[in-house]
Amino acid sequence: MDARVTAGHIGQASAWGPISGEFHAAASIAGVASGGAVTATLTAPQVGSVIENDSTIQTQYPYPDAPDSITDAVLAEAQAVYNEVSAAKTQMATDIADLLAEYAAVKTQTVADSRAAVTDRNFDRTQRP
Repeated sequence: MDARVTAGHIGQASAWGPISGEFHAAASIAGVASGGAVTATLTAPQVGSVIENDSTIQTQYPYPDAPDSITDAVLAEAQAVYNEVSAAKTQMATDIADLLAEYAAVKTQTVADSRAAVTDRNFDRTQRP
């Protein structure tokens, strides 16, 4: 990293490789850590630690194996529930349509019967002696 930094306070300057350039702080520089040589000019009343590591050394950290994913099982279960709810919704819509059709038929027949009864009664009144 090649940097030109000027600030009141510089926290930690870190890089994987070498650090060069200039770091100027009015108050302090907390520290510099690099994976190579630090050739940067550090100017501040207080300068913390300067750490130069050898970045050519590779370190492998052990990590646990990833657990088996349950995502597919959860998604499959969610899809099954969605299909069930969707089927119930479709069935309710069909049932409501059937009830409305039945209601319309009964209403039509009731109106027809009422008209016939009124017509018959009016006819009977007109037939008075």
